Amino acid sequence: MLYALTSQGLIISSEVQPILELGIKAKWNDNSLSNVLTHQYLLPGQTLFKDVNSIPPGEYLVFQNKKIIHKRYWDLSVSSTSDDDMSEGEAIEIVRQEVDDAVIRRIRSDVGISVALSGGLDSSVVSAIVSRECTSTLDSYGIRFDHEQYDEGYFSNTASQFIGSNHHDVPISRNELLDNLDDAVRASQSLTINGQLSSKYILMKRVSRDGHKVILTGEGADELFYGYSHLRQDYYGSSRCLEDNFSSGVMFPDKDALGSDEINQLLGFTPSFMKAKLSFCTQLHDCLESSYIKSMQNNKPIGQLVQSFNHIDHASPVKSSTYLWSKMALSGYILSALGDGCEMAHSLEGRPPFLDHHLYEKISSIPMKYHFQINNEKNLLRQAYKDLLPNSVLMRRKAPLLAPPLLLGNDNNKVWENINDRLRSRTFYQIPFWDHKRVIRNIEMWNKQGQGERVDPVLFMILSSISMQASFGMSS
Repeated sequence: MLYALTSQGLIISSEVQPILELGIKAKWNDNSLSNVLTHQYLLPGQTLFKDVNSIPPGEYLVFQNKKIIHKRYWDLSVSSTSDDDMSEGEAIEIVRQEVDDAVIRRIRSDVGISVALSGGLDSSVVSAIVSRECTSTLDSYGIRFDHEQYDEGYFSNTASQFIGSNHHDVPISRNELLDNLDDAVRASQSLTINGQLSSKYILMKRVSRDGHKVILTGEGADELFYGYSHLRQDYYGSSRCLEDNFSSGVMFPDKDALGSDEINQLLGFTPSFMKAKLSFCTQLHDCLESSYIKSMQNNKPIGQLVQSFNHIDHASPVKSSTYLWSKMALSGYILSALGDGCEMAHSLEGRPPFLDHHLYEKISSIPMKYHFQINNEKNLLRQAYKDLLPNSVLMRRKAPLLAPPLLLGNDNNKVWENINDRLRSRTFYQIPFWDHKRVIRNIEMWNKQGQGERVDPVLFMILSSISMQASFGMSS
């Protein structure tokens, strides 16, 4: 939820367009950009638009005497609240019962229910429960990419056949990722580091076109059950959990991270994902105007981050890391941009059962040791639902939603032409913080050197900023 305070009163809206129509000018928020260009994410309460704020997760506003007061009604816990006498069998029973209940609560509807089914563990569990409970055949939807390494079609179709859903493949090419980027950015009001944003937008467009109004998704399971590799790295204290090449520099640092000392003082350590984001953003700085880098430094984004989370007690590394990730990445991007932004643009109501706060409180009582096995993330969820899923899906390792890099391989001529058109557009030169000549030079060099996989996050940050500029006519 967004809001803006003006001389005439308070404006509240679920998206930015009505606020802009009521007189707030579309301007880049330099302070927010300092954070995004330093560690990728907005801080709670921030937006990319000057004079427009968001209500942080777990809070509500009181507007009285022309002043705004934030009040918190719920928050994630970083302290240890587990029942140490609980057995693993009891933990598995709790997971089965509480996840079942969370899903069943979300299939009550006057309209038909659909599910997003990638073939990963989380969406497959949700889909299996919904299929079991529904009296009619369930419609499931999954993305198909034009590159084998990133395509999950085998797993989504295997899961669908096992649970008996009517599955719909939604094929997406890299050209379509670019063709839909402007619309996806306009809907999400967000920058992105991958074609995942366009992918979700296209997927939801298809679901809506088929007449559905409600879709259940698997978001939140990786936070609830510590499924991300960077959380496992924080738990075990090693980098042996690395998943793929893309993760290096995006979810895991590929070099020393500047700015981690201040975060280390806050938490007693620096989360693996934060080291990676700091490392990744140093690549962005090679494309920024030198004057803008100085302006960013004056805004002290790391200091802002530390100030935003100085209420955290020193807890276990994995608890603290999950808290920061949930407040920044989950709330500020995964749910708001990939979730609500793409879903509501097509009049879809997204329902993620794993974000049920009753479920969270129950799972928090489970001892941490049962969540982790070295070669098997989300151990409890797998054990609880081994009878509802095929083994190939049940034992599949975590695979985040990632679209193929735009410059991957030798078959990218049309994609390259599309990128070039955007980089030479008038819109790009209206953006105040990029060094335009350096950006073009760097991207041409990366393309010639075949570094498409490594630099895709940087490329998408630049391209999505062009889409923001085109969609909203941003000024500085």
